[in-house]
Amino acid sequence: MEKNKNYYEILGVSEDATLKEIKDKYKSLQTEWDPKKNTGKKEGKKWHDIKMAYETLSDKEKRMEYDKQLNEVVEGEIVEEKKEETKEKVVEPELKAYFFPRVVAYIIDAFLISAVASFIFAFFPQVNNLLKLNEEQVAIQESFIQQEITQEQYLAQSLDLSYDMAYQNVVYVLIEVSLALGYFVVFQYKNGGRTLGKKLMHIKVVSATGEELTVNSFLYRALLLQSLAIDVLLIGGVFLLKGQAYGAYELGFSLFQTIFVLTTLGMVLFRKDGRGLHDLLGGTKVVMDGSKERELCVN
Repeated sequence: MEKNKNYYEILGVSEDATLKEIKDKYKSLQTEWDPKKNTGKKEGKKWHDIKMAYETLSDKEKRMEYDKQLNEVVEGEIVEEKKEETKEKVVEPELKAYFFPRVVAYIIDAFLISAVASFIFAFFPQVNNLLKLNEEQVAIQESFIQQEITQEQYLAQSLDLSYDMAYQNVVYVLIEVSLALGYFVVFQYKNGGRTLGKKLMHIKVVSATGEELTVNSFLYRALLLQSLAIDVLLIGGVFLLKGQAYGAYELGFSLFQTIFVLTTLGMVLFRKDGRGLHDLLGGTKVVMDGSKERELCVN
């Protein structure tokens, strides 16, 4: 049997064709391809294949041997196809991102956003006002330490000062929120779940369910992890509340943020999948990103 040649297909008969059907088909092909019967034809590869096919299939013993070989070839092709399908279906295992790379990546990204926001904010007049308010805050703390004012007076003055500082800081917060949305949502989405910090630490954000991530997935993460939701609520409080009322309002959110951070750190450390509250909200998880990590996971 010649490699990659199906004699049944060459003759144009089925694999269960009778000897009579094979002979009849051969005769009809002779008329078209045999140079002795068709003077317009020359001895060619096509006629050579037809003769080889007829010689094999018209002989009982040769046909039995050929059928055996043909079945082995077909079975081999099926096995190879299944192997290829299996290769295509194999999904590289994902290794949960370690705690240290996640923390370092977060610090890098937060520093980048803060640095750019501070640079832009430096061109606004509110910067000088904040410097003066900071000096007042230091003076109030010193007065309290030296017992020049009571605890009640210190708390009241601190809450009033907190409102004044928040009011002057609105522009900075708006800049920071805008940068965070662009960086942690749009940029990270476009870069396959990677920020600059995550690229440096070889980690990335992926879907926890295997579905394709959407912009909303990164938005939900940023609202909690980057405290964008709290920032927006605090800005609203600046315009709705005054003085000590706002100070108490801000203090409440600071307490909530502390609880959230501690809870998330605990979940990232101790949950098997390393998912924090922000991951649960966004339907995401953070995994190692790199060939070395994938090899480690496989082994």
